[in-house]
Amino acid sequence: MSATATRLKARLIPIVVLALLAAGCTGETARQASPDSSATPAASSSGPPPLTDAEVLWIHAVGQLLPAMNRVFTNSPSEMTPATFTALANGAGGCRRELARIGPAGARLQPVQALVEKACQEYDKGAACFAAAASVGIPSSTAEVSTIDKQTRCGFAVSQTGGNWLAEAQMKAVDIENGLGER
Repeated sequence: MSATATRLKARLIPIVVLALLAAGCTGETARQASPDSSATPAASSSGPPPLTDAEVLWIHAVGQLLPAMNRVFTNSPSEMTPATFTALANGAGGCRRELARIGPAGARLQPVQALVEKACQEYDKGAACFAAAASVGIPSSTAEVSTIDKQTRCGFAVSQTGGNWLAEAQMKAVDIENGLGER
């Protein structure tokens, strides 16, 4: 594994930590912080209505994106070959395919979807970089090695930028789930 790939994989750790923190925010703290929130029906009906089953399922599906995208990068082989780059390009492009499979969010979750779409744009950039590295094939010149190194750095960099957008989307979903709305 190149030193660049090792450094870039190491940058995934903060993203994974953010994902775990966001996934752990279930709203339990909010309920504990306001013990009288269920004191009267009027108090509980003053906020937005609870999420529908479809909204909860959509949020859950989107919550699976960050771990899936992190696996694309952390499970990549240590030997960077044209086949590895092709697999990485396919994996990074998986964000957009998964978002299409999940389908559009309802009106209340549009802010979350906008953040996920930004993440997928970043992963699409990485997919293009990995595809460019794969197209070089087996390098036979210093210039080709330099191109592959540049495209590899570009491809792995999106694990952080795309991951940050997905973590932000998860936090926004938790806010909406807890009736907090906008951050």
